[in-house]
Amino acid sequence: MGWLIGVALNLFLSYLVGKGAENQKRNFWLWFGVSIITTPLVGFLGIMLLPRRSPSGYLED
Repeated sequence: MGWLIGVALNLFLSYLVGKGAENQKRNFWLWFGVSIITTPLVGFLGIMLLPRRSPSGYLED
């Protein structure tokens, strides 16, 4: 039963990483997948370390 909670928590946190990436104009499914394959912590650190994009989609200076 505990593994089911762990899987549900991993999916939920990976979803949040994907939504965070989407808010930064990045691909939701890519970052959701990265978080599922590795861990949500690695996905979160990945989107936080990448440079932010402007609303037009170009990198900000």
